[in-house]
Amino acid sequence: MNAKQIVLRDSEIRITLKRMILQIAENHVDKSSLLLLGLNERGSFLAKLIQHGLNEILPNLIVSLEQINVTQEMAKHDYKAENIIIVDDVLNSGKTAFIAAMTCMNNGVSSLETAFLAVREHRSYPISANYVGLSIATTLQDHVLFENENPEDLNVYLQ
Repeated sequence: MNAKQIVLRDSEIRITLKRMILQIAENHVDKSSLLLLGLNERGSFLAKLIQHGLNEILPNLIVSLEQINVTQEMAKHDYKAENIIIVDDVLNSGKTAFIAAMTCMNNGVSSLETAFLAVREHRSYPISANYVGLSIATTLQDHVLFENENPEDLNVYLQ
């Protein structure tokens, strides 16, 4: 098994998230509301950080947050007329984000974007990232992992 190599340390992740938050704020300054859909636990963790940052920059923007486990659970929600950003830690094959995006699109959302802390360049599903922290060229055997067990010491690893 390959050893883990750090590709983003905590301080770098926090700077990267600030940049992503500013980009999102620029693109949503004229909106009244925004829904962040955090995919699973790690996506939700990042969505909370983004929500906090957006609340500081755009206090008049109503930023809601939902954690979604991409299964049948998504079919229970009605996302009509929402401005949505799907947030996840790593865009790997694209399957999870693709399922979430298709569910949102089938509900007739107003706008749909995606935000990922790290993006692998090998994808099996046709999904793109609107907001990217770090794009990593990997082999098919490589794994990119976001570790957030200690919220004060976040890391992204290549393994």
